[in-house]
Amino acid sequence: MSKIDVFFACNANSVKETYVSIFSLVNNANKNVRYNIHILHDDENIKTLSAFDDLASKKVTIIRDNIKNVGNIKWEKLLLRPGYDRTIYYKFFMPLLYPKLNKAIYLDSDILVLKDISKLFGIKLGNNLIGAVQDKSITSYDKGQKYIEKVLGVDVDKYFNGGVYLINLKEAYNQKTFEQFIELSDFYAFKVAQDQDYLNVLYKGKVLYIDAIYNEQVVSGNIDVIDNIKILHFNGPRKPWLYKEIQYSDMYWNMAKQTKFYGEFVEEFNNYKYEDRESDKRKNEVILSYIDSELRKEDYYLIKKARSLRKEDRLTVLQRRKEYELDGKFDVDLEDDVPGRELLPNEINYIRKKKIDKKKVNMAFTMARKFIDKMLDERQLIIKEVKGIENLQSLDGGAIITCNHFNALDSFAIQIVYENSKHFNKKQFYRIIKEGNYTSFPGFYGFLMRNCNTLPLSSNHETMKKFLRSVKELLDEGNLVLIYPEQAMWWNYRKPRPLKSGGFTIAVNNNVPVLPVFITMEDSNIIDGDGFFVQEYTINIAKPIYPKQGAKRSENVEYMMEENAKAWKEIYEDFYHEPLTYNTREQK
Repeated sequence: MSKIDVFFACNANSVKETYVSIFSLVNNANKNVRYNIHILHDDENIKTLSAFDDLASKKVTIIRDNIKNVGNIKWEKLLLRPGYDRTIYYKFFMPLLYPKLNKAIYLDSDILVLKDISKLFGIKLGNNLIGAVQDKSITSYDKGQKYIEKVLGVDVDKYFNGGVYLINLKEAYNQKTFEQFIELSDFYAFKVAQDQDYLNVLYKGKVLYIDAIYNEQVVSGNIDVIDNIKILHFNGPRKPWLYKEIQYSDMYWNMAKQTKFYGEFVEEFNNYKYEDRESDKRKNEVILSYIDSELRKEDYYLIKKARSLRKEDRLTVLQRRKEYELDGKFDVDLEDDVPGRELLPNEINYIRKKKIDKKKVNMAFTMARKFIDKMLDERQLIIKEVKGIENLQSLDGGAIITCNHFNALDSFAIQIVYENSKHFNKKQFYRIIKEGNYTSFPGFYGFLMRNCNTLPLSSNHETMKKFLRSVKELLDEGNLVLIYPEQAMWWNYRKPRPLKSGGFTIAVNNNVPVLPVFITMEDSNIIDGDGFFVQEYTINIAKPIYPKQGAKRSENVEYMMEENAKAWKEIYEDFYHEPLTYNTREQK
């Protein structure tokens, strides 16, 4: 007698729905086949573990697979769309649990098995790892198709539904698909259909597309003929146990009526109020809004760059910092930038006067504020003290702010100071960034890079002319512009480095002062994700430096650079109680 392994994912909140799905499978099982029904869970709750026992028989074995201590996964890293919980990710553990199992079927808990599915198990996968049916939900939506192509890099006609599939667990284990999933989750947090999106990226090019009768998806009431369907999948946002008006909900209720949970279904349905339906509607609108927003691949990927920088990488950076200091290469980045491309004039609107641009700016600052508040609450960003706020307050017109550059988030520290000054909402705060950070930086940070009042430099001559004209206009309006005159970012480097003349030339050409800001650091008692102490920042604001009236431009540039360097040096030596020296071979 042949044997089939079928997996479901379940927690205490989805017991009755999972029960109905398994009940439908058992009711339509092939009498000549043994079924191992696996319940993937991480819950020791007695109800969750024992609820399915009465479905066991001579031909049906119920196996409870606890994934709690399997694999190395940090649940807090994984994004969840509204209305879903982490059970959607349990399916990725299957190869780890059964590394020697050639084939298995995975089924979501919102399916009905209408006919025997032993033939599904009998499909030969060949060199493919997975057999699945094309998705009919996101792909039926025009912008959903663009999302699949531009965000996931998958052809629309090859995007499959992750609620029903056949998988070669042995080969998936050998190809380390779980480890690949963990690696993907370190970089990408998909917003639309998390588990399904990961599956499509993970198994791209390794999929056998099977007949839709094994996963007929109920979306917008589009199923005309049901006679041959073997698995009916209620994969829409509205489920049949809560919305009787959706297509084939009567079939679901007829099946549920035969189970011990029928009374609970009726009670839940009767207690499901208008407010609950409205909440479901809003959850769906949130998901659709992700698809409806600007279709750029990097804006959908939430790049968790900080989490990808493991301690070993940080040690490499520290070693590189030591070598670069010895060689006096103070203006070279220690970490590889995102590969950039040339920014053309027609791709950038520096002033952002248009309504759509203002909307993006507002959205970016709202997102940034939530991000900063979270960092502050979790003490991953610590501002211990601000010194010299009166020097910022004294500025009447536009000004160039200079700051040492030691962290990808240090401009947020300056942002916080600006927001707590009298200039907030009277002057706008802008920051000059690198070309590649604007054109190619991915994900959440990329969205901020392009929309948080940033002024990208460019390797294109005409774009730079536009940049300079725009900066002049912003300064003439009395705004503040942040620049990093050290040019490169050196992670947690405490000393001031030699200055470049660009920012000071802009100040002189526009007859505005330079406001030197130097951030000093101390180890806190908090360890970050890479095993290093989170730094406590003291933001030191020196007196503004004004161009000398009547002096030549070159003289003024040199004068302001020297005064800025002197101010930074004084702050450094006063704070750290040591003279400013460098470990360069030349000085040695």
